[in-house]
Amino acid sequence: MLSLVYKVYASIPHWHHHNGITVKVLPSVFHPAYFLSTKILLEQLLKYQIKNKSVLELGAGSGLISLAAAKQGAIVTATDINPAALASIKSSMAKNELGIRLILSDLFTNIPEEKFDYIVINPPYYPRSAKNYREMAFFCGPNYEYFEKLFFQLAEYKTPNNTIMMILSEDCHIDVIKSIALTGNFELHEIHAVKKMGEVNHIYELQSQQHTNHQQ
Repeated sequence: MLSLVYKVYASIPHWHHHNGITVKVLPSVFHPAYFLSTKILLEQLLKYQIKNKSVLELGAGSGLISLAAAKQGAIVTATDINPAALASIKSSMAKNELGIRLILSDLFTNIPEEKFDYIVINPPYYPRSAKNYREMAFFCGPNYEYFEKLFFQLAEYKTPNNTIMMILSEDCHIDVIKSIALTGNFELHEIHAVKKMGEVNHIYELQSQQHTNHQQ
């Protein structure tokens, strides 16, 4: 699942540069250069007018999305369960002279009950148990516990007007995740798909069933 090459590469700190943003990636932090999903999700977010809008990156990892959003003038909150991720983002904030609110949190556990205009999620989706912080970026639990918890908590942060986006690879069991979303009264509506290096990544907008039914 995690290649030996990646494990070796990710065992030492790196600086990564992307479109005028420099991010520090500490060991155990999901690397935006080695995987495509972060940049694909970022490209989608930047299609919106996010200046002066509140953006929450849930499970921010290196924080590339958060830093790019802050550079566009968004009011950004970046969260992660991994302390090394927040340390990475803090270093990158200083390097790029950007301000971001950082919160150490397991999903929404420590996030204030406030409304965000945009919530972006690049989740772990392989059904295995994670043994450490690095694996938490990939493994959602043998029974998809990450998604059970996510969709249960997410209802408190969904408004009629905000946008919640999630990216999923064709390599994961998307139908299972959609089924779990329904138990939390959410539906996944595909808004974009990108094929790169032989892999299709799908971006979904998460809508509450009540909102969907009202539109109908």
